[in-house]
Amino acid sequence: MQDQIESAIRAGLRILTFTDHLDLDYPYDRCPDLKDGAFDLDIPAAYSSFSALKEMYAGRIELHFGIEMGLLPYLGPTYEEILAEHPEIEFVIGSTHLSSMPADGGEIYADPYYLSFFENMTVEEALRRYFRFSLECVERCGFFDSYGHLDYIVRYTPDKGLTYKYEDYADVIDPILRLLAERGTALELNTSSLRKGCMEPNPCRKILRRFKELGGKMITVGSDAHRTNEIAADFGEAERALRDCGYDSYYVFRNRVPVEMRL
Repeated sequence: MQDQIESAIRAGLRILTFTDHLDLDYPYDRCPDLKDGAFDLDIPAAYSSFSALKEMYAGRIELHFGIEMGLLPYLGPTYEEILAEHPEIEFVIGSTHLSSMPADGGEIYADPYYLSFFENMTVEEALRRYFRFSLECVERCGFFDSYGHLDYIVRYTPDKGLTYKYEDYADVIDPILRLLAERGTALELNTSSLRKGCMEPNPCRKILRRFKELGGKMITVGSDAHRTNEIAADFGEAERALRDCGYDSYYVFRNRVPVEMRL
């Protein structure tokens, strides 16, 4: 955590929010490179470490304690209970990391991060399944401040999104955007797809524009930094994408309250 703070300072950031993963009911048995409980965040321990560093770096950088919660349609009440128990959490990202996929005549949850997700269906079917599942998650989970990397799955398609077009899935993406806009929930612009071989951030520019057209106002920006050198990666491209799509600001959250920051 301290190395990440130092990296953020070197990158010129004035504000940094930590959002470690809490993905309940994650299917570790289908993820050979992950140990059980890898995304079971120990919130008190994480906050204790964070608090010491926040005090240490006071005056050098503004630090906030957030969380990224992996959505499943039935987990809303559980996550709401966790948030009620931990008012120290200042910012909540809700992300769809899983989707349904066919298996043995039924359905299972799996992460499209793994190429095995695409083995028994076309890329088009996989994308459509993912967006439908994302819509169900957003419909049934309304507790988060920003919806993370809406077209996350595109990073991991075999062709890195080259054949993906927003228009082909607008019928399932637009209801997500409309619901977020109606709730006053932010949409995250996530830059990690750019360092994974994609040409656009998550979500792509057409989705960012459509969100604005549907009444969405707030964009948060993240680099999805799982390594120190990824802090603020491609934030210059994030600014260009926002300006291209008609935005003149982004938002940060302090104590779950959105604060506008001009570009």
